[in-house]
Amino acid sequence: MNREILNTNSGKIAMLAMLTVLSLILTYLESVFSLTVTIPGVKLGLANIAVLMAMYIYDAREAVVVTICKILFVTIFFGNMYSLLYAITGALFSLVAMILCVKIFDLNIIVVSMYGGLLHNIGQLIVARLILSSIALSYYLPVMTIGGIICGLIVGIITIFILKLTKLYNLSGVYNITKTKDLQTYTTKDGN
Repeated sequence: MNREILNTNSGKIAMLAMLTVLSLILTYLESVFSLTVTIPGVKLGLANIAVLMAMYIYDAREAVVVTICKILFVTIFFGNMYSLLYAITGALFSLVAMILCVKIFDLNIIVVSMYGGLLHNIGQLIVARLILSSIALSYYLPVMTIGGIICGLIVGIITIFILKLTKLYNLSGVYNITKTKDLQTYTTKDGN
């Protein structure tokens, strides 16, 4: 893939469209094949791979675009108003955490993904507690915390492999991803 083309406006729009479609496909596959963790309310969140890719290929702004498009399309095709409320809150918490992790603390992809998974679950628990008016949901916080961190770890590792395989990371020059050792640690057999 020509890296220069992806930095043009049309190339960026095409890449963001592909990442949005990827997030929709992953969301669909996760729901159809029940790729959920055995803990109720916890799922892998594979669609977040596309959001992380947008953030590390371009910048946080593009990750926000992919997230908004994903939420809108998933709600239109698979959801309802309650799912929209959960999705917006989880995504808002997750995006803020991931952007802070990258821009302020310069953390690596895996840690960024783990914080994203953790805060996504916390955001959704807050919505559930408000909608259901039940303090009992607060007792589920430790389970959702551990689930979010583990799922974020898995999503982060998968994202690193994809970015490494496609060599699309850091097209914008905003993030020096290699200094975080992510792409140096997880290499393919040929060393790339």
